[in-house]
Amino acid sequence: MSTGRAPLRFARAGIDVATRLLPSSSARARYRAEFSAELHQLGAIGQLVFTVGVLSRVLALRAALTHRSPPWRCRVLRSHVWVVRSTEDGGLYEACGRCGVDRGPVGFGPMTTPPWPGSS
Repeated sequence: MSTGRAPLRFARAGIDVATRLLPSSSARARYRAEFSAELHQLGAIGQLVFTVGVLSRVLALRAALTHRSPPWRCRVLRSHVWVVRSTEDGGLYEACGRCGVDRGPVGFGPMTTPPWPGSS
């Protein structure tokens, strides 16, 4: 249901503030356009609610858009901190506690996970 009204000043300002926090210029332009298009569909109260929602979640969006490289100890020194984790079906495997890279299934007890690539 389109009202066809222009976004209100506070809504435009809120979207501008939110998109300035995004990591790249392409992401800022994309999300500014998307959020502005959403504002055109809403009435005054809807614009207020939408803008507050965007502002409350912009840091999560920024984190999702930011490419994080593995810690330098894992990447350069290949010094991982192996921890035991479990799968949904109860199988155990080891993964690095810092970068999350998988080592493979734990070698003790019954193995409930399929063999990993490269393991014999």
